[in-house]
Amino acid sequence: MRFMQANLSKILFLIFVLSYVGNAQIKEGEKLNGIAAVVGKQLITDAEVRAEVMTFKQMEPSNSFSDEELYNKVLENLINQNLMVTKALEDSISISDEDLNNAWETALTNLVRRYGSEKRIEDVYGKSISRLKFEYSDQIRKNLLIQKLQQQEFMDVKAGPSEVEKFYTEYKDSIETIPQRIEIYHIVKNVSSNEGKKEQTLQLARQVRDSILKNELDFAEAAKRYSADVATKNDGGKLGWFNKGKLVPEFENAAFQLQEDELSLPVETPFGFHIIQTLEKKENSINTRHIVFSVKTTEEDNTKVKELLLDIKKKVEDGESFEKLARTYSDDKETKGFGGLIGKLTIDNIPANIRTNIENMKEGEVSEPMVYNADPTKTAFHIIFKKRIIAPHKPSLEEDYELLQNYASNKKRQDSMKDYFLKLRDEIYWKRY
Repeated sequence: MRFMQANLSKILFLIFVLSYVGNAQIKEGEKLNGIAAVVGKQLITDAEVRAEVMTFKQMEPSNSFSDEELYNKVLENLINQNLMVTKALEDSISISDEDLNNAWETALTNLVRRYGSEKRIEDVYGKSISRLKFEYSDQIRKNLLIQKLQQQEFMDVKAGPSEVEKFYTEYKDSIETIPQRIEIYHIVKNVSSNEGKKEQTLQLARQVRDSILKNELDFAEAAKRYSADVATKNDGGKLGWFNKGKLVPEFENAAFQLQEDELSLPVETPFGFHIIQTLEKKENSINTRHIVFSVKTTEEDNTKVKELLLDIKKKVEDGESFEKLARTYSDDKETKGFGGLIGKLTIDNIPANIRTNIENMKEGEVSEPMVYNADPTKTAFHIIFKKRIIAPHKPSLEEDYELLQNYASNKKRQDSMKDYFLKLRDEIYWKRY
C-alpha cells in the first residue's frame, strides 16, 4: 500500500473503483440491449463502463488488472456512484445553479490548462463549449450530489491517536519517503485607516444618499461616480438576485429589512460603507443594487504597520520566540493560535508569490515586511519565519504525526465507505446484467 500526493480527481476515482469489489463476473450474452446494470431509476450502459475502463487505463497505464477484472471493478464503481446519487436525492440534497456553474468553470479551467485553449478543446471533442456544458451538466450535478453526500456522511470521520499508531505500525514500511520540506510561520498585521478618514467616508456616503433622496442625483449615476465596486458601478450598482447566506451578514441583514425601493442608511461591512436599495425580495432571496464607499488607507497607515512588523522582527533576532510573538500580535485568526504556523511544505507547495523569498532565506531568518493579499477587503502586511529545513526522511510519529493522521483518516474513511456501500445495496434496488 502506497501513500502519496496526487491529483484529487484521480484519487477520488481510484477510491471509488477500489472501494467495493463484488464477486459477480461478466457473462457473455446476459446484457439486455446494452444495459450493464440498473440502480434505482438509473441505467448504466455497457458503453459507459467501457468508456470508464479506457479512462482508467489512460490514468493508470501500468495497472495489473485483466480486462475482465477491470471491467468488473469499473462497473462496481458506477453502481456505487449511482447508489449514492439515489441516496442523495432521497435525502433531499440539492445542487444550486450557482454550484453547478462554479463546478463547470473549474472543469473548463482544468481542460484549458490541459489543452491550451477553448478552441483546442472544441477541436478535440468536436463540439462547442456551450454544447459540452449542456451535455456534461447532468454528470457534473451527479458528482456534486455525491460530494455533498460524502461530506454529510464522512466529514467527521477522523483517526484518533491509537488508530494513527496502529496505522503507522501496519504500513510504515510501505509509506513513501517524505521529500524535503520547509517549516514556515508568519505574523500578519492588517492596515487600519485612521478614524478621521473613516468619518470622512461615512459623511460622503450620507451626502450622496441625501442627494438621491432629494432627486438631485440619480442612483445609477451616483454608483458610476462614487462606487468602489468596479464589477457593478457601470451597471447602476446592480447586484442581482442572491439567496440568503450568500452576502456578507451586515449587508444581507440590512437589505432584507428594507421595503422594496427603500434606500438604506450607510451600512458598514468589511468592504466599506454601502447605500443599499432593495429592488425585489422573496422569503429566501433578494434583488438589490448598491453604492459602496471604500475607506482608503494611506501610505502613512501602511508605514506604521511595516514599522511594527520590523520591531517584531528585531525582537526575534534578539532571541524572543516567533511563535509567542505571533500569538500576541498576529491578525491572522487561522494561524495565530498555532504560533503563526503556515505548515511544513515542499518547495512546490509554497505559494508562488513568496517562494523565491523563502528559498533565499536562511534557517531561522525572518523576512522583511511583505504585502499579504489573503483577504480582498483588507490591506495587510506580514513577516515570514523560515524556522528550519526538514531533510527527506521516512515518516515517524514524532516528526510527522499530522501527516500520518491524514493518511490514517483517509484509510478510515475508505473503510467506512465500503460498509456504507454494502448498506446502500441492502436499501436501494440494484441489479447487474
